[in-house]
Amino acid sequence: VIASKVPPKNWQWPAREGVSIEEVFPKEHIVQAVNDSLSCLEIDSIDLMQFHVWQDYFIEEDGWKEVIKDLTAQGKVKHWGLSLNDYQPENCQRTVESGLIESVQLIFNIFHQKPIETFPFFKKHNVGIIARVPLDEGGLSGSIRPDTDFAPGDFRSKFFGGARKKELLEHTDRLEGLLGQEARTLSELALRFILSFEEVSTTIPGMRKAEHATSNAACSDGRGLSVELLNKLKNHAWERNFYDVLKGA
Repeated sequence: VIASKVPPKNWQWPAREGVSIEEVFPKEHIVQAVNDSLSCLEIDSIDLMQFHVWQDYFIEEDGWKEVIKDLTAQGKVKHWGLSLNDYQPENCQRTVESGLIESVQLIFNIFHQKPIETFPFFKKHNVGIIARVPLDEGGLSGSIRPDTDFAPGDFRSKFFGGARKKELLEHTDRLEGLLGQEARTLSELALRFILSFEEVSTTIPGMRKAEHATSNAACSDGRGLSVELLNKLKNHAWERNFYDVLKGA
């Protein structure tokens, strides 16, 4: 399954409140993004094309709807999805109800469990969920310690800046007490947690080494966590928005 995205033309992530869809996804930009992806990937059809940001009021405009219907009819795209703004899984409901969208990509992991509240809505509308940031930008990999130094330009130096690495270690130390037969590493625990929810279609962990790809893929064997362990993990939610610092907050 090959998926790609239509980036916002104004290069702003996330989509700002009040911005016009003509500034973000004008019709010709959508067509160009699809054609560029087809050319770069050297394929004739994309399985899933996703809008890289979204505001639910975009549903009120018709231009983008006409374009995606045309591109689908031409066979260039089979299915369409949305990559939702950070921590805004509900900012798409009217769009989902239109029937034009078949998947949503949202942040969901052990620390950020609030999206579970939206799962019944997506299930009702037969919309697949792609869980992004499953390892909390590496925080749930177990590899980030208080003395960890990030490479120049790595945004995580700000994401985990100040006392945040020490705070993270306190949370991951407690999670390590749950490791055992069901999950032997923090990464496995994090990925199996997400894939234990039937509403989730897939998750997209980042990987920097070949062994990361191998170990991540091994978690897709269909074995979810026990109800007992899932209930324990509810107590490990750690709701916060570290992305604020990246926006100057």
